[in-house]
Parts: sequence; structure tokens; C-alpha cells
Amino acid sequence: MIAAMNGPSRAIINQVLASGAQKRKIARPVRLSLTMMLDWVCYDRTMPATLTPLRSVADLDEALNQSAKNPLLLFKHSAECGTSLMALDELKRHLEDASDAVHYRLITVQTEREVSDTTVTRLGVPHRSPQVILVRAGEAVWNASHLQITAEALRAAELHHT
Repeated sequence: MIAAMNGPSRAIINQVLASGAQKRKIARPVRLSLTMMLDWVCYDRTMPATLTPLRSVADLDEALNQSAKNPLLLFKHSAECGTSLMALDELKRHLEDASDAVHYRLITVQTEREVSDTTVTRLGVPHRSPQVILVRAGEAVWNASHLQITAEALRAAELHHT
């Protein structure tokens, strides 16, 4: 798509890509505005330090066991979904003044499929992405998905369940 652009649009995209952003392969042709393309290429995908990735079922088991002492918030994230990026923004906003009592864990569904699937069987919460699941003593006590994930909803759920 970038190769098909001419003039200023192509120059801007090439400049953004040269600044360190990486090109992405798109599985199917998509029509995007220049603004949408720049938003996607320039989007800050860094994860907060307090959001620890779960890379294995053993990591998940450990986090679930620790939820007996401290509540656990699981964030199931799709790295290829705009709605998931919006949910991540809301989670980042929440984490700016969140309680240290809650442990925050990340499951990226593309790379940790087994961990994502295991959460469904262990917690009994149907899979959604993006999704947040609040866990107390190994049990899901609250969950939300898609546009229900807001900093305000996260704060309210934590206050109610911790």
C-alpha cells in the first residue's frame, strides 16, 4: 500500500518508518486514511512495567496461586486489534494511580495462545479479546471486554472486589 502512494503522503510514511517504526504485513488489502496509517505506525505500544507478561501455563498457575494474597488483574490483549489498543490505553491510565495491592498480568493472545486458552478452562470466563479478568483466590470475580474496559470501570471493580 505504501509503495502505491505518491507525493507527500508517501514521503511522510517513509519518514515515519525510517524513524524506527517497523513495517507490518497486512493479511488482506485494507483502505486506510493517512491519519489512520500514521496513528497505527506511531502508536506507543510500550507496556507499563507493572504489567508483567505471562509466558507459560506455569506463570499463569503461579499468578492464580498468588491471587489468594493479592488480587490479580489479567489483561488479554490482541497486538493486532485497534479496540485492544484502546483498552490498553485505558489500562495504562488506570495504572498511573492504581493500588500496589493488585498484581497486573498481560496475556498477548497471538503469542501466548496456550495461556489464553487455559484461562478459559481455569476461570470459566469465555474468551474475549481485549478482556480484563479480576481474580481473587483463584476465582474470577469480575470481567469486562472491548469498550467496557475503561479506567473508571477498572477502578470501580478493584474497589468493590479488594
